[in-house]
Amino acid sequence: MKFIDTVRKYRCNNTPENAILKAMDECIENGILKEVLIQYRWEVAAMSWTEFDEEEYEKAITEDAHDRGVAEGIERGIEQGLIAGRTELLIEQVHDGDITIESAAKRLGLSEEEFKKLIK
Repeated sequence: MKFIDTVRKYRCNNTPENAILKAMDECIENGILKEVLIQYRWEVAAMSWTEFDEEEYEKAITEDAHDRGVAEGIERGIEQGLIAGRTELLIEQVHDGDITIESAAKRLGLSEEEFKKLIK
């Protein structure tokens, strides 16, 4: 856990590869996993690179899904707003006597009864 925390500390200003190597050096100096890191340095580095690449990939996928969700939500909101605005306009036109209920309902793809419920 201390090794991973040390890697994360160095990740801010380094590539993942350099962060891992610097973290390994610091941990060896401080006696954290010293024997393992000395004996299996390149295996640990390779395994760590793979692990961090997977974390970055998962993070990118999550962010992409979030961005798509937000965009879809905005799109649905705009669509609903346009429908609501069109409905309101048709209701006003019916109240003003410019069009009939039948015509307004047809323009919205509703039955006359459904449109009458909207007016109330």
